Amino acid sequence: MVFWSLVQKRACELVDQAAPGRDYVMTEIVHCKSQKEAGVTRAARHCFDRHFEAIIRLSPAPLVVVLGAKARDLLRKALELGPRFGSKATVGLDEQANLAVRRLGGHDRVVSYLWHPTGMTARKTFALSYPSRISELRRLVRGEMSVSEFAYQEADHRYGPKGPGSCRLDASRRQQPSSVRR
Repeated sequence: MVFWSLVQKRACELVDQAAPGRDYVMTEIVHCKSQKEAGVTRAARHCFDRHFEAIIRLSPAPLVVVLGAKARDLLRKALELGPRFGSKATVGLDEQANLAVRRLGGHDRVVSYLWHPTGMTARKTFALSYPSRISELRRLVRGEMSVSEFAYQEADHRYGPKGPGSCRLDASRRQQPSSVRR
């Protein structure tokens, strides 16, 4: 399937010879299938609220990649990612608008956005979407950098090494969104 192959290529951007199940896993918001995705939009929030936390808890992955507009639209609200997260005006142009640290499944994780790999939109790769942060994303997924170090680096990218709010940014971004707090 083309989709699976393109997802593996995105994973290989961060981990050489990435293998599914070992270096990355995928899930969908809505797991019950229907013809032509009938009812998926209506069921998405219910499925997210009911299953997402338990599913994400199974993975120790420090990086969660949101693929495509449908997932973005739901997760933007559910994870309080902000209106610029995954927008056409920001992907590949404002890296920080498409990166957030959230507590998911009991772990702090970096949430990032990529356009759906089979969609018609440009900038579908990590290299094009995060040109100044790709080396840090690689270090993060390889375990060479913690999520808190990544968040601190995010503050440096946004404000400069001594800019305002660097420490507060890390703490505020770690807040768990209301929909997944226990």
